[in-house]
Amino acid sequence: MSVRAIVAIAMIITILAPVHARLVDLRPDEQGDRVALVTGDEVSYLPAKRVDLGHPATGGGICRTIRRAPNGDLFIMGTGLKAVLRSRDGGLTWNRAPVELDSVGFISAFAILRDGTFVVAGMRGAADMRVARSTDQGKTWTVAEIEVDRTPHKQMAGWNADMLELNDGTILLTVQLRSGRDLIHDQNGALLPMELRGVFPYLLRSSDGGRTWGDKSMIAMYGGETHLLAMRSGKLLACIRKQRNHRLPGDPPDPMTIKLQMGFEPQFPSEEAKNPHDEGTNRIKNMFVTESSDQGRTWGNERRVSGFLQCSGDLALTSNGVLLLGFHHRYADDIAGDGVRMMFSHDRGRTWEKGTYILGQGTADYDTAVCYPSSVATEDGGLISVVANHVGGKVARIEAVHWRPRGR
Repeated sequence: MSVRAIVAIAMIITILAPVHARLVDLRPDEQGDRVALVTGDEVSYLPAKRVDLGHPATGGGICRTIRRAPNGDLFIMGTGLKAVLRSRDGGLTWNRAPVELDSVGFISAFAILRDGTFVVAGMRGAADMRVARSTDQGKTWTVAEIEVDRTPHKQMAGWNADMLELNDGTILLTVQLRSGRDLIHDQNGALLPMELRGVFPYLLRSSDGGRTWGDKSMIAMYGGETHLLAMRSGKLLACIRKQRNHRLPGDPPDPMTIKLQMGFEPQFPSEEAKNPHDEGTNRIKNMFVTESSDQGRTWGNERRVSGFLQCSGDLALTSNGVLLLGFHHRYADDIAGDGVRMMFSHDRGRTWEKGTYILGQGTADYDTAVCYPSSVATEDGGLISVVANHVGGKVARIEAVHWRPRGR
């Protein structure tokens, strides 16, 4: 039987199957707030503290990033907030200070340097980027365009990007480069050479606190929205949203063959399930992890870690050594609907455990609740994770979730 026939039958079965109650319910019980751990068909709950940040989780593809300042205060910034959120008590209460960064555009990344400087990377349209710096915790800003050699590509974007300061003061910024807006043709409509088709994740470096950038290096092929984590050993980890919707030499005739290998399932939302055999469909839309031992100049040991439509991601390491990869699960299923989930590893990412933490739930219309996760570690082996969570009404809210994953 052909792949096309198998998928068609599966879709019919899915449509006719009865609707089952979801396994996970994140509403508080008599003991208070909670997060869930799902392993197979088994669900257990862990205590948590959910703090409503007072903002709806509207808009797609947005990360509200949480960072810790040198004095221990916590700050959150992101597109749509129009503010810096600050907590002086470890994330239990938050104050809002309005911020106007329209000249920066879509906020792609936020970092706090060791000297306390705030650095924000933003995207004007989908081709150019700017960086804003503040030395007074977001009260005033200086803004400059990122001028960097994009060869062999033409356009640079950030979307859900990341920044990381290394021990020597170098700042790394993840971006994605491409040569045409549709990834296949150039600005004049001509077909691009095969080696330039698609989007490519890169690192940019700054040695002057984010004022100027250069010295780019490619992280991987065909992806973007890359997040970074510095390990205690000095190694860097990167989680990449790998995505490709064009044919490469050696690909099987039907794009569905690769989609199934990447975890495609018939119940996926219409944007992915509609015409799944067409050439323009996404063959890959998963999180991959890669690593670097030379401060991000070269990368290797790339491996797929998430299922199809589980992106984009964020890496966090607890004080007792649990590595977590959070991502937005982008379709409603019988486990918990859609929303923020986390996979975890006890060996620094060499292998990943079978269980999945559920931190936030959305609705069937996942675009109303897309909030890519961001976390900071706490001294007690826990995390504060910024997620979207649907608690009733039409729109999910943004929460700071205080919780602690289980040890080995």
